[in-house]
Amino acid sequence: MEFVYFRQHAAYMQYNAIKLGITESISERDSQYATGEIIRGEFYPVYQIINSHLSLKEIESKIKSTFAHLNIYVNGGTEFFNIQIIDFIEEFLSTEDIIYESLSKTAISELLHMYKENENILPIKDENEGENKENENIFPIKDENEGENILTPEEINRNLIQEKYIDNIRVQLDANHKCFVKAPTGFGKTHIFYKIIKYYQFNKILFLSPRKTLNIQMVSDEYFIHLNKNEYMIKHFSEYQKEQKMHEM
Repeated sequence: MEFVYFRQHAAYMQYNAIKLGITESISERDSQYATGEIIRGEFYPVYQIINSHLSLKEIESKIKSTFAHLNIYVNGGTEFFNIQIIDFIEEFLSTEDIIYESLSKTAISELLHMYKENENILPIKDENEGENKENENIFPIKDENEGENILTPEEINRNLIQEKYIDNIRVQLDANHKCFVKAPTGFGKTHIFYKIIKYYQFNKILFLSPRKTLNIQMVSDEYFIHLNKNEYMIKHFSEYQKEQKMHEM
């Protein structure tokens, strides 16, 4: 599912502002806001995108350019707009031939509940084992047919923090076209880089690193899974001579 949303919050309202955003999961995005708000804000309005010739990122970019005159910028993010913008969004979506559904507050609440109900899932007792595990908290269960890994609580928390990094990186790239990212070893900085590449749909990407082993690691399948292999051809020049590098580039 894909959504265009507006976040309302008491802190924004002193500027008569509302925050524009896009996401594939309203519930997960709400969990990211939770740790940064002493008083919880709310999503409203929210538009579920049913069918569109534009990507979610392209829709967001068009909204920003179309309603640039309503943008409110002080010294924070660039995604804040005068609350009047919500009066024009449905007309904008219709003009762009985007099929959408404007979600009611009840529907939004149900989406948020879906996440909360799935945070801690009690396992079903296996009668053959004769053991009661009702007090255990189970995270996403591995489907052997899908071959997906079970996420530990630490991995889930790390992924949530990564999403916060990505949100901040997007703000800096949109505003300044550059960003310095600092995080500990093992945090997943390379995964973040690739997610940013996927989000912006860059045509060409150049990675510079001081070590050959890191160059090779950067283009491994572990990270390349974030991208469509049919859209990118990746090369690293660690084993190339200078003349070969110039020729390939």
